Amino acid sequence: IPTWVANDAEASGTVINKALHITTTDSISLYAANYRLHAFDVTNVLPTPLLGSDYIVQTHTDKSEFSVIATEDSTTITINLSANTPTYTANTPFTITLNKGQCYQLQSGIGVDYSGTTISANDNKKIAVFAGNRCASIPHVCCCDHLVEQMMPISLWGNEFIVTPTMLRTNDRVRITAMNDGCMLRKNGVLLTTLSARQIFEFEITDTTSAVYIETSEPAGVFLYFTSSVYGGGYGDPSMVVINPIDQKINDVTFTTFNIPTSDYKHFVNIVTNTDNVSNMKLNDTAISSYFDLVPAKPEYSYARIEINHGIHKLSNIHSVEDNGFIAH
Repeated sequence: IPTWVANDAEASGTVINKALHITTTDSISLYAANYRLHAFDVTNVLPTPLLGSDYIVQTHTDKSEFSVIATEDSTTITINLSANTPTYTANTPFTITLNKGQCYQLQSGIGVDYSGTTISANDNKKIAVFAGNRCASIPHVCCCDHLVEQMMPISLWGNEFIVTPTMLRTNDRVRITAMNDGCMLRKNGVLLTTLSARQIFEFEITDTTSAVYIETSEPAGVFLYFTSSVYGGGYGDPSMVVINPIDQKINDVTFTTFNIPTSDYKHFVNIVTNTDNVSNMKLNDTAISSYFDLVPAKPEYSYARIEINHGIHKLSNIHSVEDNGFIAH
């Protein structure tokens, strides 16, 4: 897609006609990547039937941004920012109106985090929301990178998650956003804190950490963040990944990796499944049970981290039964 189509910085705070509507004659997996030299991130793109009308945004500190896309005409959208901007005040809702295919993007200044911002469409009209950062350092050491993920509607948030540490990395960060007040957050069975609605909690996992079991008393959104290269062991730079609740397991998926000619990329897939389902898991029609370890705080689940080649891959659960399946990123 040519760069002039991009929803760029000059468009912040304005309504523009730059959405792309993609239709196919068969089921597909769709991804969107934003690349420039030394800054690269990718997001899954949700099919329209999975979109919702209510979202809570997750970004990170510094130069955060989000973009809203309407799927129907006359969609009135209420935005309640979690941080001040030169134009808008935090916790003072304002509205915009979009027609089908129109976008509204808002970018922050240095040191501002839009995490916890709420975005809601009228009359249950479906909207798509993307969020991230122009270039975030996590933490504030070299180097920064572009972050982007499509936000999950809060109707798809959950209460149980398993987060797997990233291979070849010394440090990752995990961020949890609460939907409602009184959200008790437990990590491996230990109460960490109680969150208010829209509040964020962040903790770190390291390369010596086994998979982490997260449980919340109220629905929550969970994101995994790669850290900056200097902080994270020298490989890669910041990126963000939505972690699906473990009740959203599927039985098969075809996915692809991205490769940039100017970089030496390594590719991995992290998988979580029921422990009694490990023998049914295949990657490209090859059994992968030997890669799995138990999740210490939730032994009825197991996880695997597998290095893969650049290209198209298929994960499958060959004997699907109720409540089995897997989640993966």
